[in-house]
Amino acid sequence: MRKGLKTLIVYATGVETLESLQERYIGFANSSPHKMIKFLHNQAAVQMAALDKDNFKRQGFSKKWDTTNHLSYYIKYITDFVEQIEARDIDTSNSENLMAAVTQIYESGCFSKKDLMDWEKKPVADQNWAEFKLTLVASTKTKRGIPKA
Repeated sequence: MRKGLKTLIVYATGVETLESLQERYIGFANSSPHKMIKFLHNQAAVQMAALDKDNFKRQGFSKKWDTTNHLSYYIKYITDFVEQIEARDIDTSNSENLMAAVTQIYESGCFSKKDLMDWEKKPVADQNWAEFKLTLVASTKTKRGIPKA
């Protein structure tokens, strides 16, 4: 199984990518699949171009909140997505992450204008991720989570 897994790794990444692990005459015989993957993760990771980073971030933040699910599912998605952004070394800020989430909440139609205005009226210092979760998730407890027609 190890040989098959190593063959798949070499096929997927290309021999050139793992060239520094390859030994003369024996190829990748002394490299375990774990060692190969660790090498790929730490040293040979393909860097995303600026346009790729921008597209990745824009596509992730533009994902709509599926209003058939509770808001907490969407908050988890955004939290996980921000971790992916940080892992790919893509510049972002808390205010940008928050603005993307708030935009999707506005567009969902699940909150009254009053709920959204209450959020907007908060001091900028209080418009953070923790406060966002407390304010809007708490207000979903009184709602069905169904968009208005």
